[in-house]
Amino acid sequence: MFDTYEDLLTIEELCALLSIGKNTAYTLLKKSQIKSFKVGKSWKIPKQAVEDYILAQSGLSTNFAKEKIITKKGRTCDGMNHTCP
Repeated sequence: MFDTYEDLLTIEELCALLSIGKNTAYTLLKKSQIKSFKVGKSWKIPKQAVEDYILAQSGLSTNFAKEKIITKKGRTCDGMNHTCP
C-alpha cells in the first residue's frame, strides 16, 4: 500500500491514501494530527507520519508494532502481524 509512494507525500497523495478530501487533510495537518511541514506554500508529509497516524487511530502504537508478544502457550509472536512460529 505504501510502497508506491515516495518518502515525502503531497496533499493530493495524502488524500488518495486515506480516502479523504482536501479540507479534512488540511485540518489533520494544521492540528498536527499528522506531522508535516511546509516548503513555501506546499505541504510535505513524511510517509512515516502517515503510517504513525494510521497506527494511532487504529489503537495500535508504533511500539506495539515493533515489539514481540509471548502468547499463553509460550510462543513468540510478531506484534504487528500477530504471526507465531
